[in-house]
This record gives sequence, C-alpha cells and structure tokens, in this order.
Amino acid sequence: MKENLRLITSFPEIIKMFESGISFCAFDTESTGIDVKNENLIELGAVKFSKHGIQDTFQSLVSSPKQLSPFIKELTGLNDKILSSAPTPAVIIPKFIEFISGTVLVAHNAQFDLRLVNA
Repeated sequence: MKENLRLITSFPEIIKMFESGISFCAFDTESTGIDVKNENLIELGAVKFSKHGIQDTFQSLVSSPKQLSPFIKELTGLNDKILSSAPTPAVIIPKFIEFISGTVLVAHNAQFDLRLVNA
C-alpha cells in the first residue's frame, strides 16, 4: 500500500480530482489501542465514492488475540466474544487492498490508520 503514497493537502487539487470523476475511498479503523506496534486492528470500514455517488462499501470486524480494555469496549461497542468469530487480519487485509485498488484514500487520522493497516 505504500508504493504510491502521497499526501494531498491542496483543497483545489482535491476538488479537481473529484470533478474529474476519480474514485475515492474513505476508510476508518478501530483498534485495541493507540500504539500501532503493540495493538491490533479490530474493525475496518470503507466507502468507495466518486462525484456520481457511493460505488461500494466494505466493513469487517477483525479477530484479535488481545482482550479489549473496558475503554475500547465502551468506545467501539465491540467485545471479545463478538471478535472471537471474526476473520483474521490475514484474511481481511488482502480483501481491503483489493477493494481500495484504483482509488484515492481518504482518512481523518490517515497516519494512524495507514500504520495500523500496514502493521
């Protein structure tokens, strides 16, 4: 996912891309905590869209060997039992990479989300 990584901060450039019909993919992650090296991905969601509207959506819970803290349970609404039957990152990440292929990624907390997915 790192090959074509470029941060776009110019609003006029983003508008120009949007108006050209390029597909964007807004995505978000949930994790067991904020330290990417020691925490785990537990949910991944995305919406693929262009100027023509929503094209597709992606959502999956992700199993984690780590138990969720009370804070994360309250924040996400998830619990260990729900995640115990979720697919592993090895199953979900390739599907997500295929889903985002050919799109411009959009994220509110992009540095964290990309580091988490890459980890």
